[in-house]
Amino acid sequence: MTTETSVQTIRDYLLGQLPEAETERLDELSIVDDQYAERIRAVEHDLVDAFARGELHGVVLEQFRSRYLTNPQRL
Repeated sequence: MTTETSVQTIRDYLLGQLPEAETERLDELSIVDDQYAERIRAVEHDLVDAFARGELHGVVLEQFRSRYLTNPQRL
């Protein structure tokens, strides 16, 4: 069961910017669908790389710092 989700939606998911119902749906997909979980990991890797290279700016950088870096599941 592979579900297509945009890279932007996955980034928003990783940065805690989706509504609760959508977050729960993606949480579930990340558990039951190995291909989907792999896609999330790929987007997450790209997001972390962009942070390390200094390519995140403005709101996205602030979201990364305040949501992603403070989430114990992500560290």
